[in-house]
Amino acid sequence: MFFTIGNISGIGAGMNLIFGINWKLGAVIIMAAVIFCYFSKNVYNKIEKGIMVALCAMTIAFLVVLVMSGGPDTRETARGLIQWKFPAGSLPVIIGFIGSSASLTTGIYGTYFWSCRYQYCNYPGWRHRHESHGSHH
Repeated sequence: MFFTIGNISGIGAGMNLIFGINWKLGAVIIMAAVIFCYFSKNVYNKIEKGIMVALCAMTIAFLVVLVMSGGPDTRETARGLIQWKFPAGSLPVIIGFIGSSASLTTGIYGTYFWSCRYQYCNYPGWRHRHESHGSHH
């Protein structure tokens, strides 16, 4: 639930930055759009494609920033792989980095795998094959 509240607040903050509206109003607008999409037919595939495009754009933007900033210091990176010491006060940054990386990966693979599962389960005859290979305890 807190993850969802954070997402809604983040979307509202994004609407504030882009359009200059109150973040709460931006969150309400997006929630209304999500509810509309939920009750509309054949919207999921379009949204899924949009999410994939956005995630790919985020990945490309990350790589562009990495190259433009000169990239990581290879010597320090290698030393960091060998020495397992964290600088004082760096734990919140580490947790934030892991959290954002996990969100990106989950978004890409979770959306893709759910879509594949959904398509497979609706394949004609799937239930029959599933039941014939299911467990018979």
